[in-house]
Amino acid sequence: MSSSEVSVGCRVHDVRMEPIRLRSDALRAMITSDELCSVLDPAIETAGAPDWRACFAESMEVLAIAADNSGRVFESVDEATNELFASATANGFVIRELLRQKLLSLLDPAAVHVPSRRYAKTTREEDRDSAVAAAIFAATNPRLIYRQRTRIVDGSIWLLTERTPGQKYNTRYRSRGARYVHDPKLLAHEHVVQRKGLISRVLATTSPLAIGEILDEAVGCTVLRTEHDVLNLQKGVDGWQRYKQAGVRVYDCGEDGNSEPRAVRWSELGLEDDV
Repeated sequence: MSSSEVSVGCRVHDVRMEPIRLRSDALRAMITSDELCSVLDPAIETAGAPDWRACFAESMEVLAIAADNSGRVFESVDEATNELFASATANGFVIRELLRQKLLSLLDPAAVHVPSRRYAKTTREEDRDSAVAAAIFAATNPRLIYRQRTRIVDGSIWLLTERTPGQKYNTRYRSRGARYVHDPKLLAHEHVVQRKGLISRVLATTSPLAIGEILDEAVGCTVLRTEHDVLNLQKGVDGWQRYKQAGVRVYDCGEDGNSEPRAVRWSELGLEDDV
C-alpha cells in the first residue's frame, strides 16, 4: 500500500483525492524555511543551478506561487501539484524538487464546503507579506516584461488599500461626505498616494526593505464620487495634501472601518492644521 493510501473499513482510501488547502501562512512558512535559505545561500552549491542569480529568480518564483495561492483549496494533491507549478513550467522555468516538496508540505486537509478563496478573510499582516513578496518578485525577476511588472505591483497596492472585496468601501479613512453613505453607486475607493507614483518608485529599486516601505504608503480612503472628481483636479500634489488642497475633510472609522467616524486633524496626517 502506498503512503498516499490508508485503509478505511474494508476499502482502500486514497487521501490524494481529498480536497486540500494550501495553508494561509504559506508565504511566511516558505520565507522562513531552511530549504529556501539553503537555495539562497551563495556559500552552498545548488545542484543544477548555473549561478546564484538563477537560484534567486527561482526562489522569487516559488514565493510568488505561495503568495498567490495561500488559502486556496484544491480538489486533490495531484490538482494542487499541477496548478501550483503550471505557470512556472509553462514558461520553461523549473522549480527544483527541494522547493516544490517544501511548498507541497504546506497542504492540509480541507472541508468540502469552504468559502471562496477570493473572499477569504486574511489578516493585515498576511496582506502586507503577500503584497510585498509579489512586488519584490515584480521588481527583481529579470524575465518579466515591464507591463507585467506594473500589473503585479498595482495588484499589491490594491490588496493593501482594499484588503478584501468586502472592504473596498469600508476603509479606515472616509471623507466627510462619505462617512455615513453605504450605497456603492455613490462611492469611490481613492488611493491617497496615487498608484502611478507608487508603482514607479517600487520598480526603481530592488531593495526588499525599500519596497516594503514604499508599499506602506498605500492607503485607501472612501469618498463620494463627486469628491473623487474634485481630488482628480488637484495637480502637482499627492497624498493627504491633495485632500487638504481640495477641501475634502477626512474621518477615521477605526481599523475595521466600522467605528463611529472621528474627524481627523490635518496634523495627524503630517500636515499643518488650519488656522
